[in-house]
Amino acid sequence: MDVLAFKKINDTYGHPIGDEVLKVVAKRCREALRDRDLLARFGGEEFIALLAAPTNDEVHITAERLRRAIAAEPISVGGERIAVSISVGGAIGDALPGCDQTLLEELIGRADEALYEAKAGGRNRVRMAQPVTDSA
Repeated sequence: MDVLAFKKINDTYGHPIGDEVLKVVAKRCREALRDRDLLARFGGEEFIALLAAPTNDEVHITAERLRRAIAAEPISVGGERIAVSISVGGAIGDALPGCDQTLLEELIGRADEALYEAKAGGRNRVRMAQPVTDSA
C-alpha cells in the first residue's frame, strides 16, 4: 500500500509531521489487520502486509478495510487535521515448502504492479493482481 500525496504532506507540514502521519497510518493498518497478520514499512511511504492463511475473498476484503481505515477520518497531528488516503495492490499465492523467498518475491512484484494500476486508475482504491495459472 502507498500513502498518496505523501510528498505534499512533507512539503506542506514538514518532515516531523510527515513522520507522525506515517505512525498513525501504521497504527490504523495494524488495528485493521488480524493479530496473526504481519505489517511492515516497506520503504518511504509504502507499507506491506502479509496475511496468514487468507481466502481469495479475504485478501480483497482486508485491502478495502485497510483503505477505509486510513481514509475514514483526517489524521490529527501537530495541531493539523490532514486527510490521508492510500492505494492498495494485492496478490495471492499458495505457499509451498522450500519456495518461501521465491513466492514472496513473486507476490510482492505482482502486488506492486496491482498498486501501480490502482494509482493509475484514480488512486484511493484497491486492485488485485490476476491469479497465476499453471500452464503445465
